[in-house]
Amino acid sequence: MTSPPPEASRPRKVTPRQAAQILAERDPVLARLLAEAGPPTFPKPTGTHFATLVRSITYQQLAGAAARAIHGRLVLALDGDVTPERVLATPTGLLREAGLSAAKAASLQDLAAKVLDGTVVLDSRRLARESNAEIVARLSSVRGIGKWSAEIFLMFQLRRMDVWPTGDLVVRRGFGLA
Repeated sequence: MTSPPPEASRPRKVTPRQAAQILAERDPVLARLLAEAGPPTFPKPTGTHFATLVRSITYQQLAGAAARAIHGRLVLALDGDVTPERVLATPTGLLREAGLSAAKAASLQDLAAKVLDGTVVLDSRRLARESNAEIVARLSSVRGIGKWSAEIFLMFQLRRMDVWPTGDLVVRRGFGLA
């Protein structure tokens, strides 16, 4: 007899509201927060997985207005075609002219190359079969993407409600205050 496929061991998909209720039933602090603030809402993802990661890298360590401006110029430099192929076809100088630092341009090129060579999987069906740990490991192999960014991708883009970025200082402080 063969063992069940990995996806069989993944918990069933739950909504953010259901996830909050499950946590509230297990933790009195979270129950109080849920009662006071109501259930969390997560906007539905609008961009492709690749475009979302490009945006994440672009926005890192920048104030909102500056990040939006640079990201907007980057999308224009890519002629609106935010794909691995287009990123690699765009000269580094043009990426830099859009406002990216040399490190961020290199990160986007590394992401694009790793998507194309299969190191980073962004196909929704294949992602559905991968565990959170597998996805975090693959994404963390990209220059400029760490565990926190990978976990945020799992939560907000893939809508996996079984992720909690415990290494995030703001999350830790917020929970400590609660």
